Amino acid sequence: PAAHAAFHRRLLAALLRYKTLRGGGFHAGVGDPLAAVLKERLGCAFECFASSLNARAPRFGTAFPDVDAVFGGTGDFFGAALPAGAAVSVNPPFEPATLAAAAAACVAAVAAADAAKSPLTIAFVCPAWREGAAWKALSAPGVAEATVVAAAADHGFRDGAPHGAADPYRQSPYYSGLFVLRSKAAAAKRPLDAPAFEAAVRAAWAACCPSPAAVARQRAGRGSKDVRAWGDGPAAHAQKKRPGAGTAGGGPERKKRKGGSGQAAAAAEA
Repeated sequence: PAAHAAFHRRLLAALLRYKTLRGGGFHAGVGDPLAAVLKERLGCAFECFASSLNARAPRFGTAFPDVDAVFGGTGDFFGAALPAGAAVSVNPPFEPATLAAAAAACVAAVAAADAAKSPLTIAFVCPAWREGAAWKALSAPGVAEATVVAAAADHGFRDGAPHGAADPYRQSPYYSGLFVLRSKAAAAKRPLDAPAFEAAVRAAWAACCPSPAAVARQRAGRGSKDVRAWGDGPAAHAQKKRPGAGTAGGGPERKKRKGGSGQAAAAAEA
C-alpha cells in the first residue's frame, strides 16, 4: 500500500507537470512505426527529447528529471555531450532557438566522434523551416548522410499524452525533415541503403497519419485552432510571442519538453 501510494503521488506529479503544458499536442513524439525504422536501420534506441508519458525506452532524455527520473528520465539534452558510440533520435521542440541549439550540438558531436574515430549516429527530426538556423546547419554540404522531407499531409506524430487521447496520432501542420548524421566509423559499421531507408521512413510516417475523423476531432479541440492561426514558420511564431506557439517536435503543437543526457544514451546502447 505504501509503495502504491508513493507511485500514485509520483504519477500525479508527472501528469500535472505535462498538463500545465496544455496537453499532449505540446510534447508529441515520433510515431511508433518511425521509431521502429530508426531502431532497425540505425540502431537508435534512445530518445534525447521525450517524457515519461511518451518515451518508449527504459531510459530517455527529459526536461523535467524532477518528475521523470523515477520513470527513467535522465536529464536535459543540453546538460551533457552525446557520447561516442551512441545511436539516438533527436526530436526537439519546434521552436527556433531550441532547434538551432540542438542542431549545432549534434553537428559538433559528430565532428568530435570523427576526430576520435568512434561511432555516433543521430536521427534528427525537425520542421522544414528552410530559413531557420537549424535547417541550414543540418542541410549544409557533408553534414547529413541521408535526408527525408515529408509533406504535412503525409505524416503525423504520436500524441504526447496517449493515456488520455482519443487518437494516438496527430496531423502535422508543417513539412518535416529527418536528417541522418553519422560519424565515419558509424557509417562503416552499419552501411545505409539510402533509397530503401527513405522508402521505409515515408511508409512509417504515412502510418502515423490520423484518420480524417481524428483530424476533425483535433481541430475542434483547444490548441489545433491556435496552430492554424499562428502560421507556419519561425516568423509567425515570433510575432505571436505566446507560450506554446509553434508545433510539437513532430506534432501539431509545440512540445515543451527539452531533452536528455547523452550519457544515458551510451547506457541504453550498452
